[in-house]
Amino acid sequence: IVGNATLESSIVRTGAGSLKISPASGAQGYWRPDSSVFTLGVTYCRFYTRITSLPATSARVLVGDVAGLNVIVNPNGTLRLRSATTPFSSESTVALTDTSKWYRIEVECNGSTSILYIDGVNAASGTNASALNILSFGANDTIADTYTAYFDDICFDGASLPGAGKSVLLVPISDNARDTLWTGGAGGTTN
Repeated sequence: IVGNATLESSIVRTGAGSLKISPASGAQGYWRPDSSVFTLGVTYCRFYTRITSLPATSARVLVGDVAGLNVIVNPNGTLRLRSATTPFSSESTVALTDTSKWYRIEVECNGSTSILYIDGVNAASGTNASALNILSFGANDTIADTYTAYFDDICFDGASLPGAGKSVLLVPISDNARDTLWTGGAGGTTN
């Protein structure tokens, strides 16, 4: 987590928490998956976002890498695809202006074509040279403007668009149940 990015427990789509991004004007605010568990070059990404405050005058990075493929949010709530700082798509056909709605955003970067989907509908596309690589959620730029967005149910796939759904963290209910087939080191029987 860099800058104004925190875990949120009151505004969530599913589960007990979401990621809140509120970058300060001229400062970064984002979260990036740990590179040790995140495979670079993922072709498809899906996340849900709820934007409660749009940038006032300047577009800012919503997701992606400022040096590669990124999605920017405009002051009017539309999204746009960029390669570094060069836009290569038109503004999205949908504006994210409902501050109480979770929008499903999907990004496909298949070869030289990138497509942005909003709620399952192709909202913007274009030809680019950037791969969907080091993916940050929030503003990793330093534009003199701010916004507030929440992210939930982030999913990556290398084969196809993940589609609607939610991500569920499965955790064990305890660490003390031991079946007779499991043994400790050197054949021991303790947990």
